[in-house]
Amino acid sequence: MHDFRVCPSCRYGRGFHVSFKAVEEGHSIILICPDCGQSYEPGWMVSVTRRTPLAGPAYPIR
Repeated sequence: MHDFRVCPSCRYGRGFHVSFKAVEEGHSIILICPDCGQSYEPGWMVSVTRRTPLAGPAYPIR
């Protein structure tokens, strides 16, 4: 898979929101379409070292 940017469900073409799901092997990356809400699990894993996220800046709504 070279580019997974377009939602197969609704054809929204500007990418996805990202979420992380704790699994036995680490954390699975979940892609969520910001238009229709459909989620996808592409099988990508990430290793997370910090358990509690630190709050960053709040970005204004455009």
